[in-house]
Amino acid sequence: AWGYNISIFNALRVYLQTTVFPDASSSSISFLASSLTIGAAIGSFQAGKLINTYGRLNTLIWSDILGIIGCILSMIQYLPFVIIGRIIGGILIGFNGVAVSVYNVEMVPVHLKGVMSSIAMTLQAVGILLSLAAGFLVPENGVTGGMWRILLGFPIIFHGARAAVFQYLLNYETPLYLVMKDREQEAREVLEQIYTDNIEKHYQKVVKDKNAVASHGNPTMMDMFSPKYRKACLVVLFVMSG
Repeated sequence: AWGYNISIFNALRVYLQTTVFPDASSSSISFLASSLTIGAAIGSFQAGKLINTYGRLNTLIWSDILGIIGCILSMIQYLPFVIIGRIIGGILIGFNGVAVSVYNVEMVPVHLKGVMSSIAMTLQAVGILLSLAAGFLVPENGVTGGMWRILLGFPIIFHGARAAVFQYLLNYETPLYLVMKDREQEAREVLEQIYTDNIEKHYQKVVKDKNAVASHGNPTMMDMFSPKYRKACLVVLFVMSG
């Protein structure tokens, strides 16, 4: 749903401005357009704290519940609600950008990390493609109807499906988080679901990673600009600039 949420407003902007909210000012529509980005910034700043406090799995499940609420608000023909819904959608993107990456890194076996990263990026591209295809469903300007609600509310399907799968089928927290919270037996049980052999070897690697995390503490976003982390932060910023 990330790619879809990022791009769907481009297909709907003119229709929303001319037909759904014809009395709204240009500045209000511009704020609506930027609201997703505002939410994404908020979500990104808070995601690290959430996944370390409540866990990767719980953060993902609650993100989907939040996403459903955001979609419902976006479907109401009242501009402040749509703006709030889009901000919530942006917060969800920020949460997912961090939580999904960490969850995949900690759950996927080393030899599959590259392939799974490719799959994740492909799915995001598919979401963008869906939003572009949805542009053909937008009515002509001046033609009233409920299609804009369907297009803005479409991600409910993805949020509901993922939350249900995580809650009832793949209810596994990452081994690293479990070890960090002294839930060693649960960590071993999850590792048994991921690997078929050498469970103890993989468990000891997780413990080693946990000790490495503990020795460095939990750096905040602002710590990234301190002399200790500045070089690594600059490298990441340079890589992401591409």
